[in-house]
Amino acid sequence: NEKGFFLMVEGGRIDMAHHGSRPRRALTDTLEFSQSVEMAVKMTSEEDTLIIVTADHSHVMAFAGYHTKGSDVLGTGTGIYPAEDIMPYSKLSYTNGPGYDINDTSCRRGNLREVDTSHNDFVAQSAAMLGSETHGGEDVAIYASGPMAHLLQGEQHYIAHAAAYAACIGENQDHC
Repeated sequence: NEKGFFLMVEGGRIDMAHHGSRPRRALTDTLEFSQSVEMAVKMTSEEDTLIIVTADHSHVMAFAGYHTKGSDVLGTGTGIYPAEDIMPYSKLSYTNGPGYDINDTSCRRGNLREVDTSHNDFVAQSAAMLGSETHGGEDVAIYASGPMAHLLQGEQHYIAHAAAYAACIGENQDHC
């Protein structure tokens, strides 16, 4: 189309992996999403193509502990400050979700010593028991390149307005 086009791609599998508290799947799908963005950049021109990369929400995944630089983020550790029970914990965990483990009436957490925490289907530890991990509440990053990319900064609620202005649509037709 000589007037251009709009393409929106969602990394929905990233979201699904987080809801299942599966960090390896989430990170793998994030890398694949990044490669898709890289391909889009190569196939278009920064002169006439605005590329926006963001998310509609965050998740409650967190990095825990002080671990050796270069160590596997999908692994376990005790860090500088070991847990009170001296058992390893997953470096990536979730505030809530299906990874909450009650293995006896004392509510002690599961022992990860013999668990492959880098497996695709490993469910990371959670602090609160829910059937599905929830979204987080913090702002998400916005990355942009191309015409009007300078408009895309700040909070994500502004994206639709900036994209409409950059595309010269709706109330924004006069400036083009």
